[in-house]
Amino acid sequence: MSGEQFRAEPEYVAGLGVAFAEIGKDSQSIADFVGKNGPPGEFFSGPIISTLLEPFTSAAERTKARMSDIARVNTQTSLELNKAAWMYDDQEAKNFAALNEHTKQLGGRSSTYNSDVEVEGTTAAYDVVTAFPKVEQINLDEPSANREDLAALISEASGWLGDVNEAIKSTTRMAGVEWDALGTVLKPITGNWTELNRIGEAYKIAGNAFEASAKNLDDGVNRVGQHWDGKAALAFEDHARKQSEAMRWEGPVGRTIALGLGVVAEEIREAIKTVIRKLEELLESQVSLDGIAGKIKFLVRKVPAIQAATLGKIIWDVGDMILDLVDEIRVMVDSVKEFLSTIADPVGKAHEKLDEKLSPITSRIDDATRRAAVAMDIKNVSDFGSTLDRPKDGYDVGSGKDPWADG
Repeated sequence: MSGEQFRAEPEYVAGLGVAFAEIGKDSQSIADFVGKNGPPGEFFSGPIISTLLEPFTSAAERTKARMSDIARVNTQTSLELNKAAWMYDDQEAKNFAALNEHTKQLGGRSSTYNSDVEVEGTTAAYDVVTAFPKVEQINLDEPSANREDLAALISEASGWLGDVNEAIKSTTRMAGVEWDALGTVLKPITGNWTELNRIGEAYKIAGNAFEASAKNLDDGVNRVGQHWDGKAALAFEDHARKQSEAMRWEGPVGRTIALGLGVVAEEIREAIKTVIRKLEELLESQVSLDGIAGKIKFLVRKVPAIQAATLGKIIWDVGDMILDLVDEIRVMVDSVKEFLSTIADPVGKAHEKLDEKLSPITSRIDDATRRAAVAMDIKNVSDFGSTLDRPKDGYDVGSGKDPWADG
């Protein structure tokens, strides 16, 4: 697409227009995917994660709007490339006669029209098109929505605590005041942490799909470069480069959101297991038998003897530990909230150091290879110019003699 002299093969320009129409459709499908899967589901609750409700809703709305805008520009560009193909149908004439002949004017065709001026209207598809097959297919399989399985997690962390807790509840209920030791100690950290994974996976899928679509755009631009030179071609190359950068930016954004939410979900899960094991340890200190069956049977019988003060002390001791765990998780949640706010409205955020803001998340990554990949994603997200400087309107081939001018 470089070089001084104008040259254009209209069937390739038209083929690129068809490719951009498909890219526009894909872009809108991805935007709709985020709009559907980005907001929290009906089971989203919990003392810690509920603070993410508004940031999630806002981020989904802003991300869908941003992606839809990119889709609009791609679709506008496809229409302009189709028009350009008609302009290049008769290159000796170097005028708009062929384009105007195949354009249905707004308000109906006039009896005469000036071949030196493009008429406004709907243009027919160019009749000879070179196909531009996609080099990447986008994948928008919806992430599964699962409710947390607290019972399974309790069973994983302790083979007998759930049964003992039910025994305590039953016995104390008959005594007049029900004690739910597990429910009490877990209340500050429970919530549907699996929903965090689902939302994160949705953003990751969307980001990867936008990156794949950008590769299709890049491939089309590279292919047409061998068949189109001149001023208009160079202008298109600049437009397409900026559009591709904006689309590629969505990839690391989606993966970073998925990383943050995945780490928070895992920390909540591990915190619950830690609390369960601590409660198990303190309850176990009330007996001296070995073996799970023995513990259950003995504790069920012994529950009346475990006075309210003892149960209260156990819950108090576990509660102190929970406060520390909650504080650690809240730091990570706040980090995610800040990131969501930044990508929702990146204007004026160029000076912010995302690597520092996300350190509560990235510090949890042990694998060196994965840590390097995450660092690269965060670096790419920090280049806000990729999204802020994207084209706000579709490509314009130019007016007057610009479409046929040398570069």
